[in-house]
Amino acid sequence: MFIGHYAPALLLKTRTPQLPLWALCVGVEVLDYLWSGFVLTGLEHMRFTPGINASNGLDLYDMPLSHSLVATLGWSLLTFALVAFWQRGKPQQWWSATAMALAVSSHFVLDLVVHVRDLPLAGSDSLKLGFGLWNNFPLALLVETAFFIGAVLVFTRAMGWQRRRGWWALGGGMSVVCLASFFIPTPPGAVEMALTGLFVYGVVPLCAWRVEGPLTSGAASAPSPG
Repeated sequence: MFIGHYAPALLLKTRTPQLPLWALCVGVEVLDYLWSGFVLTGLEHMRFTPGINASNGLDLYDMPLSHSLVATLGWSLLTFALVAFWQRGKPQQWWSATAMALAVSSHFVLDLVVHVRDLPLAGSDSLKLGFGLWNNFPLALLVETAFFIGAVLVFTRAMGWQRRRGWWALGGGMSVVCLASFFIPTPPGAVEMALTGLFVYGVVPLCAWRVEGPLTSGAASAPSPG
């Protein structure tokens, strides 16, 4: 998935208003931040193989440090510990930490649905997992778009952001990108793919922070009209 990864961030925000939306947007893409960095430094590898699936040419043959099941559990536990420390002394410390850990682990779950068998259990040579929804282009497009737009609608209603013009610009823009991502040509190489990913993964949390507005330290987010 691409933009669809941000759907869990929106849904988790409705249950943890004390957490900034930008933090949850970072959380759901932790594995891809790591993947991009590992590709750029040569610790993980990918290539483009036309026809490897019906939706894109991503051949993600070596990513045990960022996208294996074992690594995902490790990064989720580390996130839990860091957020618990960040939120120490606050009433919802442990739920905040759990929500952020769930945000991180949601990435693997959603990738498991769409990826072909390229998600390792542990190391590069271990069992590879993936249900392969990308092999059915129309269904993959429908599922990811519907999931994300559904999360936008649930979030908007639950948080009372119906009158936030900035939110509609962000949510609507991301919905368009979700659709377009299935048709936009992929970058020409692994480095370009990683850099493009880092750019997008940086812009979305920044936009979420700008729309949500500054939070009072220790207080829950309180959406207001406008």
